Amino acid sequence: FSVANGQFMMFKRCAYEQIGGHAAIKEEILEDIELSRLVCKHGMKVGMYNLSNLVSCRMYRGFREAFKGLSKSYFALFGMRIIPSLFVWTWMLIVGVYPLFSLLEPAHRLLAFETICMTMLIWFKTAHNYKLPRKIVFYYPLISVVNSLIGFHSIIKGLLGNTSWKGRTISIKKPRWL
Repeated sequence: FSVANGQFMMFKRCAYEQIGGHAAIKEEILEDIELSRLVCKHGMKVGMYNLSNLVSCRMYRGFREAFKGLSKSYFALFGMRIIPSLFVWTWMLIVGVYPLFSLLEPAHRLLAFETICMTMLIWFKTAHNYKLPRKIVFYYPLISVVNSLIGFHSIIKGLLGNTSWKGRTISIKKPRWL
């Protein structure tokens, strides 16, 4: 299992050359994750650090661009596997929204309230750690819905085989069920 975030990756030159650099993964949708897999495959270590106090990055310049960019990546994040991807995006949708509706049911109100508080606490901690606006805490249900929609859109695009990025069509691996 490898993970990476490609906005800022730092390598020793010899390690980067040993894995073949970006040329080795030029056909991959998630080049950052594939680079980290290559590093591990070559017996080297990968580390992830919060450097938000040193480095910043604007990935997208608006909702439409973000939707397109994340749609390219979300299905690939699950290795083009349909069932795990559907499960996660459905789960995120339910967990993000269901507790709000459960507040209307007296028998579930306390548990729903506790769930919402815990979720908001997690979002608050994330916002603090990554220097995001604190108001993001209150948007988590909307964020869950939008991320799930992007996830479902990504699955559909992957199944149709028409994933593109920055004006070029990306060849994708054949989707599989598991």
